[in-house]
Amino acid sequence: MTFLAPHAGKDEGGIMWKKTGLIIVAGMIFILFFSGPSPAIGLRPLVFELDLVPGAVEDFEIILSPEETRTVVNLDLYQPVQLQGGELVFQKGNPKWYPATGWVELEKTRTVVVPGRKTVVSGRVRVPFDARGSHIVAVMVEPEAPQEPGVTLRFRFAVRLHIRVDRPGLRPAAEVKELAITGGEKGEPVIQALVQNTSPLDYLTTAEATVRDSQGRLVERVEMRPEMMWNYSQPEIRIYPFSELLYSGLPQKYLPPGEYRLQFFFRYAAGRQVVISETVQVKEGDFLFPEALMAAVQISPHSLEFIGRPGTVTSRGLTFENTSEQVLKIILEPVDIESGYPYSVFANTEFSIRGAGCFLIEPGRKINTIITVCFPRDAKTQGNYGLLKVKVVNPEGNLVEEQVLALAAVVTGEHRYTAEILDLTFNREEGEVFLAAVLKNTGNREFFPGARVLFQDMEGEPLNAIKLTPVGEEYVLPAKSITLRGTAGNLPPGGYQAEVEILAGEKVLKTTTMNVKLR
Repeated sequence: MTFLAPHAGKDEGGIMWKKTGLIIVAGMIFILFFSGPSPAIGLRPLVFELDLVPGAVEDFEIILSPEETRTVVNLDLYQPVQLQGGELVFQKGNPKWYPATGWVELEKTRTVVVPGRKTVVSGRVRVPFDARGSHIVAVMVEPEAPQEPGVTLRFRFAVRLHIRVDRPGLRPAAEVKELAITGGEKGEPVIQALVQNTSPLDYLTTAEATVRDSQGRLVERVEMRPEMMWNYSQPEIRIYPFSELLYSGLPQKYLPPGEYRLQFFFRYAAGRQVVISETVQVKEGDFLFPEALMAAVQISPHSLEFIGRPGTVTSRGLTFENTSEQVLKIILEPVDIESGYPYSVFANTEFSIRGAGCFLIEPGRKINTIITVCFPRDAKTQGNYGLLKVKVVNPEGNLVEEQVLALAAVVTGEHRYTAEILDLTFNREEGEVFLAAVLKNTGNREFFPGARVLFQDMEGEPLNAIKLTPVGEEYVLPAKSITLRGTAGNLPPGGYQAEVEILAGEKVLKTTTMNVKLR
């Protein structure tokens, strides 16, 4: 199976507006010229969102203002091409191949912008009666090169018009064209899936894959993204009509030779999903793994969850496989999250390991161990958590390795999901504003945390919505805190209102509003 090399990119964002007459920019491209001072055009990174109907006519305005010098600006229509990495590139518009470029009319295609005075370029969108689906047209705003000698960087701006034309019967659709595991640049295993948007609509997407062994046991869940999306906190990327995206993910666990079942979950358009499976063979020498993954003892699963009502008993099995060439001793040691942790699985339930919690395992052999949790009759409705430390010792008595498994014992019932933002900080680096929030789980059950921060100006006009996600850990335990991070782009210094939503998955737990000042 052959895959095209993924391209780097991200879904360009910005403030989403429903009305026209605002400054908008989708992307910025710089060009090297042998010229004098660099002409700069005052444009903010915004995008027009135009929800129209067949036959509609909509006017818009692009407002330009130079920062230093008188500048001659050319405007032209471009059409987008989304590469497999997710980024958009633009080429000169041709209504024959991309009819939407013929829907947009510009009042003028060349204008002079004078310092201290705003210049308005009007435009109009005429939607044909037979139009349907999502369309993007870019108005490329490009200053002319100065005549003076010298070297400078010159920028041009792609002002995007998102035109969405709704018609009865329009439905988002997707097709997963290929799924495989292949070698990366350093020989590491890479799961790749090629997905095509087979509809005339654009939509947001997320994806993940699971790896199961020949017995159907879950080995690992792998998050999947187009390549350059790994540089950003947000997992979602927008796929445009009839475009293809190449999703990739790196397994973090050792895959010994054998047969595996890949399953790819493609989630799109706020609730739709495509799931496909593929059986693959991993042969000796196919991939290179970091030494940390080449554990002497392979343990499955790497976490245990026990669920029961008060007064019941639940058991789970652990499988240990000795992949070394010597007899090894396994020592199982229960460990609390921290001293005095109020949601301790060991303090709030009866936790036991069948046998002595210490045994020998021969080379190439597997041993199953049963772990049991007894829920007291007066057990509180909550989650309880702990760790199981696995020590591996060689015949000489030396520690070979140590692994830690997560434990959860959940008493069924109505759980309390609450959280607080303890701190929200802003840091500007190279023009971009980075957000960090400390979130504390004040409920009684673990959850996958997140946050959304909606920036507004001091008059309450919405500016930008930022998603914050965890750093490293995926979930937060009760009474514990976690750091969430996100990027707000190039917000200018000044005062803002920040509306912060605390999320458990996609559920909003709490909303708070605060005034912030950016430097």
